[in-house]
Amino acid sequence: MLRRVMVCLDERPSGQMSLDAALRFAAGYGASLTGLVIRAPAMVPGAMAADLFAPGSMSPGASSTIDRMLREHEACEDRREERLAHAFREACSARGLTCAWLAVTGDPGREIARAARAFDMVVIGRGEKPGDALGSVASTLVRQLACPVMVVTRELPPVDRMGVCYDGSHGADRALALAADIATHWKGGEIAVVLMGVSSGDDTVREALNDAERYLDAYHVAHRTHLLEGPAAPLLAETAQHERVDLLLMGACGHSRVRELLLGSTTQQVIDLWKGALLLWR
Repeated sequence: MLRRVMVCLDERPSGQMSLDAALRFAAGYGASLTGLVIRAPAMVPGAMAADLFAPGSMSPGASSTIDRMLREHEACEDRREERLAHAFREACSARGLTCAWLAVTGDPGREIARAARAFDMVVIGRGEKPGDALGSVASTLVRQLACPVMVVTRELPPVDRMGVCYDGSHGADRALALAADIATHWKGGEIAVVLMGVSSGDDTVREALNDAERYLDAYHVAHRTHLLEGPAAPLLAETAQHERVDLLLMGACGHSRVRELLLGSTTQQVIDLWKGALLLWR
């Protein structure tokens, strides 16, 4: 049950997309929403920082300059936090959502992971660097967090069709259970599920898909199934696009980091190819 959702906010376009997706999801599912802003720690120029640790070496003028710089930095961060908090509360109020606000200072990856322990799901914008599938922060979060992570690249449309990449693995089972939970609790209308599996050359995936169908039947969730043959990642992404999937769910990071570097990861390849909203659960 995804009762408490945390969304990571900033002033970049990815931050606005994160907020829009979190608002739509929280409203449709009936979850409360907490906005998180990461305040940047104050940075003192290197030369001045060295003087801080040299007894008697700092002049009164330098000390006054550092004090002024720190005050200006904090004031700037206060104004930024106030802008983000105001926009967040206004957006939640417009949708009738229960909301809360959290601000922390430090490294984004570490602070988001720490704050996420108290939540059922995290929503974060995708990395914007060329060739960077998730961005360093999002990629780290997917690997670290025990809860699902929604990664958004563009606006999340009204959700009426979800895709589940399914192969019978533990991560795929989690994604399937999450899809069934979302579909049965969604307030915005009926959601259908598209099951997608790639043949492994025997009947293993076919049998797993049959089990997945029975699982969804028990929850009275409408579904259709695709058993695919060929390279996994392109087929999964193409099928999701063809089926007009609004939200794609899959288990994430099923192999060790070393093995992924050597052999590649289907999860990572799908992320590279799929530009819609992803809900990943390690």
